[in-house]
Amino acid sequence: MTTLKRIGKGAFTTAYLNEQTQRVTLYSCDPYKEAMAWDWFPESPLFPAVEYVELGVYEMDYMPSTRGLKSALQPDQWDLYQCLRAVADIWRSNMGNNNWRHSDSYSLLHAALDKSVGSTLFPEAIQTIKEAVDACSNFGSDVGFEISPRNVRANSAGQLVLMDVFFSLNKLIEVRK
Repeated sequence: MTTLKRIGKGAFTTAYLNEQTQRVTLYSCDPYKEAMAWDWFPESPLFPAVEYVELGVYEMDYMPSTRGLKSALQPDQWDLYQCLRAVADIWRSNMGNNNWRHSDSYSLLHAALDKSVGSTLFPEAIQTIKEAVDACSNFGSDVGFEISPRNVRANSAGQLVLMDVFFSLNKLIEVRK
């Protein structure tokens, strides 16, 4: 019998680790996990491979939390991380300061990505992220964006992996009721 160890819980997802296989089972109501599992996200080392098991259940390889993210990432990847944090700050500021509707979030996120230093320094990564935003928009234009050490990882090569950086604003309101 396989025992799963709970390793995380967020607003949308609870993650369990199978220590024998080093695979994580995700029980989730997050529509963007579905988009990842259906291969709607661009194929990129920026995103983990998520596999569909059944509706609301997904699997992926285990990537432990990265302690000391700055030292675990290659210098250019740390710079990308910092650029993406700035994008998230711009997006959040624009959403909050101007009383934008959730339906404006998609276009504000694209605009923040376009205006970022990253669009010049990391054009391929920014384009890949924009394609992921487009994939998320298949579920609506209320795409949220958050970058923090808890939702990113460094892989063994020191590359940034965006584990869980997108969220549905409307779904967040729904699950918090």
